[in-house]
Amino acid sequence: MARKKKESSGSEGGGWMTTYADLVTLLFAFFVLLYAFSSVNEETFRKIALSLSSALNGTGTNGVVENVDGASNSIIEFPMPSITEKRDKEKYKITQEFEAIKEEFGLDDEITITTDGLNVRVDINSTTIFGGNSAILRESFKEVLVRIGEVLKTIDRDVVIEGHTAKSYLIPEYPTYFHLASARSLSVATFLMDNGVKEEMISIKALGANEPLAPNDTEENMSKNRRVSVLIKYRIGGF
Repeated sequence: MARKKKESSGSEGGGWMTTYADLVTLLFAFFVLLYAFSSVNEETFRKIALSLSSALNGTGTNGVVENVDGASNSIIEFPMPSITEKRDKEKYKITQEFEAIKEEFGLDDEITITTDGLNVRVDINSTTIFGGNSAILRESFKEVLVRIGEVLKTIDRDVVIEGHTAKSYLIPEYPTYFHLASARSLSVATFLMDNGVKEEMISIKALGANEPLAPNDTEENMSKNRRVSVLIKYRIGGF
């Protein structure tokens, strides 16, 4: 006798309905997103791309746009200063602070502040800092160095302390111009670090008599060449 087939209860094989419903939901969400993206004005998108490109390349711009086609959902303008603008603003600030120190202590003839390419350079006459062929700081100049150090502590830059000498007489303690230049730059660097300037910012460079500002033919010119320079360095293409 043949068996009667068991009738389906209707609950088996219905799992595909759940999967189908999930798929329809995802497709609906996908098309909603497509619609949202399609509503972005082409000109707005172009300006957004231009703004981001300018910011990443360091050329700077102001935010995207004030209002596109009178739309109520216009993009708010926001400032986007470039790397160059930030760098120049900082350089101007510290240059003015160094100038104020020079004026306060009456050192117009002893300190020269210049913009050396990307960098800021503070040249200090060695006679003002040291005595004779010495590398010992004058007590009268320490307060000036403290104030210079306070400016350096407000920035995060590489700072090179350069020692320069004139071609003049030497003493046994410093048998070459490099010995004297090195001792003087180290003396200034050590004082700045002892007064809170970060050690990792500071390096020293002994140039001896190799980079004179004037010919070593008169005492006045040799006085110009005896100097310690504080060089604050900035990077090309970076802040």
